Amino acid sequence: MIQYSSLLDVDTLLMSDPQLDLLRQYLAVIHDRFAILYHAVGNPTFAMDIEYKIDSTNQLAIKQARPWVSYVPTPANPVGSFNCDFVLFPNPAGDLINIGCENCGIAAVRIVDIKGSLVLEKTMEQAENWDPQISIAHLQNGLYFLSGSMNGSVCKTLRFIKH
Repeated sequence: MIQYSSLLDVDTLLMSDPQLDLLRQYLAVIHDRFAILYHAVGNPTFAMDIEYKIDSTNQLAIKQARPWVSYVPTPANPVGSFNCDFVLFPNPAGDLINIGCENCGIAAVRIVDIKGSLVLEKTMEQAENWDPQISIAHLQNGLYFLSGSMNGSVCKTLRFIKH
């Protein structure tokens, strides 16, 4: 859970465990089918935004589904022949996030929040003193997406949680 309801006591859920399980099942089907439609299978930034309701008979119903606004399409043609295989750690992270990257050629990183708003952009120095550590102390707790790029094109995006 990213956020609890403000209508109930702290850390209290509105939905029962069986309703949450059913919602997870619905979301998996919706996500997988839309990922195929948007050619986003395996893209970690692809997510779905849904509207749902629980009716007077306590039945869960999906009302609408659409791709999430922060979706970063997978490039059709990778930029050049550089290695873009980087990892992020720790995840979840506290005040710092590390980028594990050996000869990958990342020129810049961008971090966006769950709403798709840019919260950090950093040019990476490709030198022996390259510091793959980024301070995220100023970010609020939540889910974020870090994209690595070269020549202005995103080559890989990973998600992380700031706690």
